[in-house]
Amino acid sequence: MPYIDNTGVRSGWSEIPQPGLGLVDWVDEAPPDPPQVPQIVSRFQGREAMWQTPHGETTLFEAAEVIINDPNTPPMYRRAWADLQEFRRDSEMLQAIATVLDLSAADLDALFILAGGIQA
Repeated sequence: MPYIDNTGVRSGWSEIPQPGLGLVDWVDEAPPDPPQVPQIVSRFQGREAMWQTPHGETTLFEAAEVIINDPNTPPMYRRAWADLQEFRRDSEMLQAIATVLDLSAADLDALFILAGGIQA
């Protein structure tokens, strides 16, 4: 019988409960694989996902714009923001903005998953 742990992370098959492993919830089938994080999304998808993501009293897009327009932001980042055609998960500019906005790797992953699902 398939089983999953209480976090939904570990799964497997056993005829007997596995309480020592924390595998105690029996299910009819294994849980679905977690969504894949797109490494590249279009400019529209990335920006729209940021517009849809709250950040304090504003949106993530508006918060990022404040950082980009700050005079201390490297000019290359401002040019990249203005001209980019796609958002790359490993972008130096994106990592810098995420750091200032206190976004975790999981936050960025969620943002890219959201963006990847947006169709215009």
